[in-house]
Amino acid sequence: MGNEKKVVVKANSDVFIRALFSTPGNEDITLHFINAVREDEGDKIIEKALDFYDSFGQDERLRAIYISEVESERFSRTKIQEAEERGREEGREEGREIGEKIGEKREKKQSAKKMKEDGVKIESISKYTGLSVEEIENL
Repeated sequence: MGNEKKVVVKANSDVFIRALFSTPGNEDITLHFINAVREDEGDKIIEKALDFYDSFGQDERLRAIYISEVESERFSRTKIQEAEERGREEGREEGREIGEKIGEKREKKQSAKKMKEDGVKIESISKYTGLSVEEIENL
């Protein structure tokens, strides 16, 4: 007896109702849950959920439309999440490319600086590193 836990749910939005009815085949669990919450909370949203549940029982077409709508929303959310992930991956790839270019430029400048210190002509350094004469002079 002492190990029982009571779950308190605040049913304060249509999202709650949608969640209860979004999985076909859970009608008995859903109805039991709604009644349990209603007894504890007396919440108006629970009354709305029960009315909604009753209308499902009476109208198979309404239930089919609702289930189709829920599945459509899930599909849309999945597509949005996939697009967001693709965008993040493209951003990471772009960042890697920029980082590589910066690293290559840094290496060229380091090589050019060493060549300049060793007395190699600036024009030759420019030819082999691809850096401008002005960049090399500023090293």
